[in-house]
Amino acid sequence: MLAEKFIKYTNNRWLWPPLNNYSPFIQGSGWNCKEFFGKYYKNKSTYPLILLIKEGESIQFVTGDKMIEVSEEIFCEYLKDPQILDKIIDEFNQLKKEIDRYYFEFTYEKIAKLDLEELLKTARKVRYAIWTLNASVFFSVYFEKDFAWKVLNKSSLAISQKEFEQIWDVGTEPVSESFDKKQMKDYLNLVTANKSEQEIVEACQYFFTSYFDVKDLDLVSKELKNKYKDFENKEEKILTDENRNQKNIIAEFNDWKKSLNPNQQLIIKYIQSIIKLRDARKNIFGKGITIIWRIAEKMFEQVGLENELLPYFTFYEMEKGVAYLKKIMII
Repeated sequence: MLAEKFIKYTNNRWLWPPLNNYSPFIQGSGWNCKEFFGKYYKNKSTYPLILLIKEGESIQFVTGDKMIEVSEEIFCEYLKDPQILDKIIDEFNQLKKEIDRYYFEFTYEKIAKLDLEELLKTARKVRYAIWTLNASVFFSVYFEKDFAWKVLNKSSLAISQKEFEQIWDVGTEPVSESFDKKQMKDYLNLVTANKSEQEIVEACQYFFTSYFDVKDLDLVSKELKNKYKDFENKEEKILTDENRNQKNIIAEFNDWKKSLNPNQQLIIKYIQSIIKLRDARKNIFGKGITIIWRIAEKMFEQVGLENELLPYFTFYEMEKGVAYLKKIMII
Protein backbone atom coordinates (compact mmCIF):
# COMPACT_ATOMS: atom_id res chain seq x y z
CA MET A 1 0.00 0.00 0.00
CA LEU A 2 2.86 2.39 0.79
CA ALA A 3 4.50 1.63 -2.56
CA GLU A 4 1.22 2.32 -4.35
CA LYS A 5 0.86 5.64 -2.53
CA PHE A 6 4.42 6.55 -3.50
CA ILE A 7 3.73 5.82 -7.18
CA LYS A 8 0.61 7.97 -6.99
CA TYR A 9 2.54 10.72 -5.18
CA THR A 10 5.13 10.81 -7.98
CA ASN A 11 2.44 11.01 -10.68
CA ASN A 12 3.42 7.59 -12.04
CA ARG A 13 6.99 8.60 -12.81
CA TRP A 14 9.27 5.80 -13.94
CA LEU A 15 10.89 4.02 -10.98
CA TRP A 16 14.41 2.64 -10.88
CA PRO A 17 14.47 -1.15 -10.27
CA PRO A 18 14.05 -1.91 -6.53
CA LEU A 19 17.16 -1.47 -4.38
CA ASN A 20 17.88 -3.65 -1.35
CA ASN A 21 19.80 -3.19 1.91
CA TYR A 22 19.51 0.54 2.50
CA SER A 23 18.89 2.21 5.85
CA PRO A 24 17.24 5.42 7.10
CA PHE A 25 20.59 6.41 8.66
CA ILE A 26 22.06 6.90 5.20
CA GLN A 27 19.11 7.44 2.88
CA GLY A 28 17.28 9.63 5.37
CA SER A 29 20.07 12.18 5.63
CA GLY A 30 18.83 14.51 2.92
CA TRP A 31 21.21 13.59 0.11
CA ASN A 32 18.51 13.95 -2.56
CA CYS A 33 17.35 17.46 -1.66
CA LYS A 34 17.52 20.75 -3.53
CA GLU A 35 20.28 21.97 -1.20
CA PHE A 36 22.72 19.76 -3.09
CA PHE A 37 21.20 18.98 -6.50
CA GLY A 38 20.21 22.60 -7.04
CA LYS A 39 23.88 23.61 -7.12
CA TYR A 40 24.73 21.52 -10.16
CA TYR A 41 21.72 20.91 -12.37
CA LYS A 42 19.31 23.09 -14.28
CA ASN A 43 16.87 20.21 -14.10
CA LYS A 44 14.70 21.09 -11.11
CA SER A 45 12.50 17.99 -10.98
CA THR A 46 12.23 16.46 -7.52
CA TYR A 47 13.98 13.25 -6.58
CA PRO A 48 11.76 11.50 -4.03
CA LEU A 49 12.41 8.05 -2.60
CA ILE A 50 10.59 5.58 -0.40
CA LEU A 51 12.39 3.19 1.91
CA LEU A 52 10.54 0.27 3.48
CA ILE A 53 12.45 -1.50 6.25
CA LYS A 54 11.67 -4.23 8.75
CA GLU A 55 13.95 -6.33 10.94
CA GLY A 56 17.11 -5.45 9.05
CA GLU A 57 15.74 -6.04 5.56
CA SER A 58 14.77 -3.18 3.29
CA ILE A 59 13.60 -2.28 -0.16
CA GLN A 60 13.89 1.17 -1.70
CA PHE A 61 12.30 2.85 -4.70
CA VAL A 62 13.57 6.03 -6.36
CA THR A 63 12.40 7.83 -9.47
CA GLY A 64 14.69 6.76 -12.31
CA ASP A 65 13.85 9.56 -14.72
CA LYS A 66 15.86 12.05 -12.63
CA MET A 67 19.03 9.97 -13.15
CA ILE A 68 18.55 9.97 -16.92
CA GLU A 69 17.67 13.66 -17.08
CA VAL A 70 20.73 14.90 -15.18
CA SER A 71 22.96 12.54 -17.15
CA GLU A 72 21.65 13.94 -20.42
CA GLU A 73 21.97 17.51 -19.15
CA ILE A 74 25.68 17.20 -18.29
CA PHE A 75 26.57 15.17 -21.39
CA CYS A 76 24.92 17.77 -23.62
CA GLU A 77 26.74 20.59 -21.84
CA TYR A 78 30.04 18.73 -22.18
CA LEU A 79 29.59 18.31 -25.93
CA LYS A 80 29.14 22.08 -26.19
CA ASP A 81 31.91 22.98 -23.74
CA PRO A 82 34.29 20.13 -22.73
CA GLN A 83 35.85 22.29 -20.01
CA ILE A 84 32.76 21.79 -17.87
CA LEU A 85 33.97 18.28 -17.07
CA ASP A 86 37.34 19.55 -15.87
CA LYS A 87 35.58 21.95 -13.49
CA ILE A 88 33.43 19.14 -12.09
CA ILE A 89 36.46 16.88 -11.58
CA ASP A 90 38.44 19.69 -9.91
CA GLU A 91 35.65 20.34 -7.41
CA PHE A 92 35.20 16.60 -6.84
CA ASN A 93 38.90 16.24 -6.02
CA GLN A 94 38.79 19.16 -3.59
CA LEU A 95 35.84 17.64 -1.74
CA LYS A 96 37.54 14.24 -1.80
CA LYS A 97 40.63 15.70 -0.11
CA GLU A 98 38.44 17.34 2.53
CA ILE A 99 36.63 14.08 3.36
CA ASP A 100 39.91 12.13 3.37
CA ARG A 101 41.29 14.60 5.88
CA TYR A 102 38.29 14.18 8.17
CA TYR A 103 38.42 10.39 7.86
CA PHE A 104 41.98 10.02 9.05
CA GLU A 105 41.70 12.80 11.63
CA PHE A 106 38.55 11.62 13.40
CA THR A 107 39.69 8.29 14.71
CA TYR A 108 37.90 6.52 17.54
CA GLU A 109 40.60 7.77 19.89
CA LYS A 110 40.01 11.41 18.97
CA ILE A 111 36.23 11.05 19.03
CA ALA A 112 36.44 9.64 22.56
CA LYS A 113 38.22 12.81 23.75
CA LEU A 114 35.83 15.38 22.20
CA ASP A 115 32.43 16.49 23.47
CA LEU A 116 29.35 15.70 21.41
CA GLU A 117 28.51 19.29 20.53
CA GLU A 118 31.86 19.68 18.82
CA LEU A 119 31.51 16.28 17.16
CA LEU A 120 28.06 17.13 15.81
CA LYS A 121 29.54 20.22 14.15
CA THR A 122 32.04 17.94 12.44
CA ALA A 123 29.25 15.53 11.45
CA ARG A 124 27.35 18.40 9.81
CA LYS A 125 30.44 19.44 7.84
CA VAL A 126 31.07 15.88 6.71
CA ARG A 127 27.45 15.39 5.73
CA TYR A 128 27.54 18.57 3.67
CA ALA A 129 30.78 17.52 1.98
CA ILE A 130 29.74 13.97 1.04
CA TRP A 131 26.33 14.93 -0.28
CA THR A 132 27.72 17.91 -2.18
CA LEU A 133 30.26 15.56 -3.75
CA ASN A 134 27.56 12.97 -4.42
CA ALA A 135 25.33 15.50 -6.17
CA SER A 136 28.19 16.93 -8.23
CA VAL A 137 28.84 13.58 -9.93
CA PHE A 138 25.36 12.07 -9.76
CA PHE A 139 25.15 12.38 -13.54
CA SER A 140 27.67 9.53 -13.74
CA VAL A 141 25.28 6.96 -12.21
CA TYR A 142 23.44 6.39 -15.49
CA PHE A 143 25.29 6.17 -18.79
CA GLU A 144 24.81 3.37 -21.31
CA LYS A 145 25.32 2.80 -25.02
CA ASP A 146 21.87 3.49 -26.51
CA PHE A 147 21.44 6.53 -24.30
CA ALA A 148 24.85 7.92 -25.29
CA TRP A 149 24.17 7.54 -29.00
CA LYS A 150 20.72 9.11 -28.67
CA VAL A 151 22.30 12.22 -27.13
CA LEU A 152 25.14 12.28 -29.67
CA ASN A 153 22.73 11.90 -32.57
CA LYS A 154 20.86 15.02 -31.45
CA SER A 155 24.06 17.01 -30.90
CA SER A 156 26.06 19.04 -33.39
CA LEU A 157 29.11 16.81 -32.98
CA ALA A 158 30.18 15.38 -36.33
CA ILE A 159 30.31 11.66 -35.60
CA SER A 160 28.55 8.76 -37.30
CA GLN A 161 26.97 5.83 -35.51
CA LYS A 162 29.59 3.56 -37.11
CA GLU A 163 32.41 5.64 -35.61
CA PHE A 164 30.68 5.56 -32.26
CA GLU A 165 30.18 1.78 -32.40
CA GLN A 166 33.87 1.28 -33.23
CA ILE A 167 35.07 2.94 -30.04
CA TRP A 168 32.42 1.92 -27.50
CA ASP A 169 33.70 -1.53 -26.42
CA VAL A 170 37.33 -0.50 -25.93
CA GLY A 171 36.38 2.94 -24.64
CA THR A 172 34.24 1.49 -21.84
CA GLU A 173 37.01 -0.78 -20.54
CA PRO A 174 38.11 0.82 -17.25
CA VAL A 175 41.57 2.37 -17.35
CA SER A 176 41.53 3.88 -13.88
CA GLU A 177 41.68 1.67 -10.80
CA SER A 178 38.38 0.21 -9.64
CA PHE A 179 37.18 1.01 -6.13
CA ASP A 180 38.12 -2.46 -4.86
CA LYS A 181 41.57 -2.28 -6.48
CA LYS A 182 42.07 1.09 -4.79
CA GLN A 183 41.09 -0.47 -1.48
CA MET A 184 43.56 -3.29 -1.99
CA LYS A 185 46.38 -0.82 -2.67
CA ASP A 186 45.42 1.23 0.38
CA TYR A 187 45.73 -1.94 2.45
CA LEU A 188 49.07 -2.91 0.88
CA ASN A 189 50.49 0.58 1.44
CA LEU A 190 49.53 0.44 5.12
CA VAL A 191 51.17 -2.96 5.58
CA THR A 192 54.37 -2.00 3.76
CA ALA A 193 54.52 1.18 5.87
CA ASN A 194 54.62 -1.09 8.97
CA LYS A 195 51.43 0.33 10.47
CA SER A 196 50.03 -1.49 13.49
CA GLU A 197 47.10 -3.85 13.11
CA GLN A 198 44.86 -1.37 14.94
CA GLU A 199 45.88 1.44 12.57
CA ILE A 200 45.32 -0.76 9.52
CA VAL A 201 41.91 -2.00 10.65
CA GLU A 202 40.61 1.47 11.48
CA ALA A 203 42.01 2.97 8.27
CA CYS A 204 40.32 0.21 6.25
CA GLN A 205 36.96 0.35 8.04
CA TYR A 206 35.37 2.15 5.10
CA PHE A 207 36.02 -0.91 2.85
CA PHE A 208 33.00 -2.59 4.41
CA THR A 209 30.70 0.40 4.82
CA SER A 210 27.47 -0.22 2.95
CA TYR A 211 24.28 1.71 2.24
CA PHE A 212 22.89 0.05 5.37
CA ASP A 213 25.56 0.32 8.07
CA VAL A 214 29.22 0.51 9.11
CA LYS A 215 30.93 -2.64 10.39
CA ASP A 216 32.63 -2.66 13.80
CA LEU A 217 36.41 -2.99 14.00
CA ASP A 218 36.39 -6.62 15.15
CA LEU A 219 34.42 -7.66 12.10
CA VAL A 220 36.58 -5.47 9.85
CA SER A 221 39.68 -7.18 11.22
CA LYS A 222 38.28 -10.63 10.43
CA GLU A 223 37.16 -9.56 6.96
CA LEU A 224 40.56 -8.06 6.14
CA LYS A 225 42.38 -11.22 7.22
CA ASN A 226 40.07 -13.34 5.12
CA LYS A 227 40.15 -11.04 2.10
CA TYR A 228 43.93 -10.68 1.99
CA LYS A 229 45.05 -13.96 3.55
CA ASP A 230 47.05 -14.89 0.44
CA PHE A 231 49.01 -11.63 0.54
CA GLU A 232 50.97 -12.30 3.73
CA ASN A 233 54.70 -11.57 3.35
CA LYS A 234 54.16 -10.70 -0.33
CA GLU A 235 52.65 -7.25 0.09
CA GLU A 236 55.55 -5.27 -1.34
CA LYS A 237 55.87 -7.44 -4.46
CA ILE A 238 52.11 -7.40 -5.08
CA LEU A 239 52.05 -3.63 -4.74
CA THR A 240 54.95 -3.24 -7.17
CA ASP A 241 53.30 -5.60 -9.67
CA GLU A 242 49.96 -3.79 -9.39
CA ASN A 243 51.58 -0.40 -10.02
CA ARG A 244 53.46 -1.76 -13.02
CA ASN A 245 50.32 -3.37 -14.45
CA GLN A 246 48.37 -0.14 -14.03
CA LYS A 247 51.03 1.83 -15.90
CA ASN A 248 50.93 -0.71 -18.74
CA ILE A 249 47.13 -0.52 -18.98
CA ILE A 250 47.25 3.27 -19.17
CA ALA A 251 50.06 3.28 -21.75
CA GLU A 252 48.27 0.75 -23.96
CA PHE A 253 45.01 2.67 -23.75
CA ASN A 254 46.71 5.99 -24.56
CA ASP A 255 48.35 4.43 -27.62
CA TRP A 256 44.94 3.29 -28.83
CA LYS A 257 43.38 6.69 -28.13
CA LYS A 258 45.98 8.40 -30.32
CA SER A 259 44.60 6.50 -33.30
CA LEU A 260 41.19 8.16 -32.90
CA ASN A 261 39.98 11.39 -34.44
CA PRO A 262 39.34 14.42 -32.16
CA ASN A 263 35.60 13.81 -31.86
CA GLN A 264 36.10 10.19 -30.88
CA GLN A 265 38.72 11.25 -28.33
CA LEU A 266 36.25 13.74 -26.89
CA ILE A 267 33.72 10.98 -26.29
CA ILE A 268 36.32 8.61 -24.85
CA LYS A 269 37.45 11.24 -22.36
CA TYR A 270 33.87 11.59 -21.12
CA ILE A 271 33.29 7.83 -20.88
CA GLN A 272 36.49 7.25 -18.93
CA SER A 273 35.73 10.15 -16.62
CA ILE A 274 32.29 8.66 -15.91
CA ILE A 275 33.85 5.31 -15.01
CA LYS A 276 36.49 6.91 -12.78
CA LEU A 277 34.02 9.16 -10.95
CA ARG A 278 31.64 6.25 -10.29
CA ASP A 279 34.33 4.24 -8.56
CA ALA A 280 35.94 7.15 -6.70
CA ARG A 281 32.51 8.18 -5.45
CA LYS A 282 31.98 4.79 -3.77
CA ASN A 283 35.11 4.93 -1.62
CA ILE A 284 34.84 8.54 -0.57
CA PHE A 285 31.16 8.05 0.24
CA GLY A 286 32.15 5.11 2.46
CA LYS A 287 34.66 7.25 4.32
CA GLY A 288 32.19 10.06 4.92
CA ILE A 289 29.45 7.78 6.24
CA THR A 290 31.97 6.00 8.47
CA ILE A 291 32.95 9.28 10.17
CA ILE A 292 29.34 10.16 10.96
CA TRP A 293 28.68 6.60 12.14
CA ARG A 294 31.62 6.72 14.55
CA ILE A 295 30.20 9.89 16.09
CA ALA A 296 26.72 8.34 16.26
CA GLU A 297 28.15 5.33 18.10
CA LYS A 298 29.44 7.63 20.84
CA MET A 299 25.98 9.20 21.15
CA PHE A 300 24.31 5.82 21.38
CA GLU A 301 26.78 4.68 24.03
CA GLN A 302 26.00 7.72 26.19
CA VAL A 303 22.26 7.16 25.83
CA GLY A 304 22.47 3.41 26.37
CA LEU A 305 21.15 2.41 22.96
CA GLU A 306 22.48 -0.65 21.14
CA ASN A 307 24.39 0.03 17.93
CA GLU A 308 22.10 -2.44 16.17
CA LEU A 309 19.42 0.27 16.31
CA LEU A 310 21.61 2.90 14.68
CA PRO A 311 20.58 2.16 11.05
CA TYR A 312 16.99 3.02 11.98
CA PHE A 313 17.81 6.57 13.02
CA THR A 314 18.36 9.51 10.71
CA PHE A 315 21.00 12.19 10.82
CA TYR A 316 18.33 14.75 11.69
CA GLU A 317 17.37 12.79 14.80
CA MET A 318 21.02 12.50 15.84
CA GLU A 319 21.49 16.21 15.31
CA LYS A 320 18.91 16.94 18.01
CA GLY A 321 21.36 15.53 20.52
CA VAL A 322 21.45 13.17 23.46
CA ALA A 323 18.39 14.61 25.22
CA TYR A 324 16.21 13.91 22.19
CA LEU A 325 17.53 10.36 21.83
CA LYS A 326 16.79 9.70 25.49
CA LYS A 327 13.26 11.05 25.05
CA ILE A 328 12.35 8.87 22.10
CA MET A 329 14.05 5.87 23.72
CA ILE A 330 11.73 6.20 26.70
CA ILE A 331 8.71 6.51 24.44
